[in-house]
Amino acid sequence: MCLGTDPATARHAKQLAATRTDLADIRSAGIVGTVPGGHPTRLGYGDYPTLKRIDDVPAFIDTHIANGSGHVKIAIEDGSLINRPMPRSA
Repeated sequence: MCLGTDPATARHAKQLAATRTDLADIRSAGIVGTVPGGHPTRLGYGDYPTLKRIDDVPAFIDTHIANGSGHVKIAIEDGSLINRPMPRSA
């Protein structure tokens, strides 16, 4: 199970697994969604979908389904675990 990768990479891995017995099948979440300034955008690499409002979520999910994702991942962290405030969606 993959919790975040390029959809084309996931599709390629699934195609290979479908024709070979020496490879495991893959289930991918595609590209991770986040909130403005949230993880993983703070790491400085990648172009991640930014969900600014709760109304952005249905289109995000529809796009992932269309791209072949078996599930979605939206990075939500309020900072309580590390006692540090994090960005949040409106």
